[in-house]
This record gives sequence, C-alpha cells and structure tokens, in this order.
Amino acid sequence: MATDVLGTQELVVDGKTDFLMPLLDIDAMVEKIKLLATDSGLRKRIGARGLNRVNSNFNDLAILETLHDFYVQAEPGKRP
Repeated sequence: MATDVLGTQELVVDGKTDFLMPLLDIDAMVEKIKLLATDSGLRKRIGARGLNRVNSNFNDLAILETLHDFYVQAEPGKRP
C-alpha cells in the first residue's frame, strides 16, 4: 500500500499493482489490509503485477534508455 501523493501515483496502479490510500485515511488502509489478509490470490496477483511494473518501468536500464532518448532528441540538428 502507498499513500496517494505525488510520486507514488506514478509507481502504483490502484487496485492492480497495489492500493493507493488517501493521505491519513486510516479506515481505508484498514479495509485494504483486511482484504489482502483474507485473499491470498489477490495478494499474489498484486505482488506479481507490482514486481512486473517495477522491473519494466523503473529499473536502471529503462531509466537510462529513456534519458538517452530524451537527450538525443533534444540535441539540435540530431535525430535518433
């Protein structure tokens, strides 16, 4: 679970890769903890999706490639 604030919104797809909780909403967090505690299938699916999302979008090589492409395209007179 993550708090629904800038940064985590980019990482977490609510209900698919984890749950985004409104800031300071303890009741919402308790509800999701109970849900995850009682549904092992959901825990496994969310865990697998979250791992896949991080590995696909937030690994060092993906970030390096994104930055490389950005700077190549930004350089005047150059095309990738």
